[in-house]
Amino acid sequence: MQLITINYDNLAHIHATHEFTKPTVPTDYPAVFDGGLGTLPGVVHLHIDDPIQPVSSRPRRIPITLEKEISRELDNLVKEGVICPVNEQSEWVSQMVVTTRKSGAIRICIDLRPLNVVLKRLHYQQ
Repeated sequence: MQLITINYDNLAHIHATHEFTKPTVPTDYPAVFDGGLGTLPGVVHLHIDDPIQPVSSRPRRIPITLEKEISRELDNLVKEGVICPVNEQSEWVSQMVVTTRKSGAIRICIDLRPLNVVLKRLHYQQ
């Protein structure tokens, strides 16, 4: 059962009409792409199922060789307003995950899987 017939001789004559280049969006909108981290306007309210007990995960081990770089990166995130220091106990504590990028820079992530399990999801936009 042959549904499609391909004439391979015709494929050799197809020429690309568009040359793919580096996107120009960052240069077209420099105010949006200023090199820093962005924020979204407004306040987000997360709703958690009431009968669920809070999860306080123990910290992951951090290699001693990365401690100074991690401290520097955390200080930078505080300075940029991405995170803020907490000086009191919290019911919810997530693990910090540290990875090294190809460039050698440090990437800090948070493992939010326990929190994602108990979040009530809105089925409509507000």
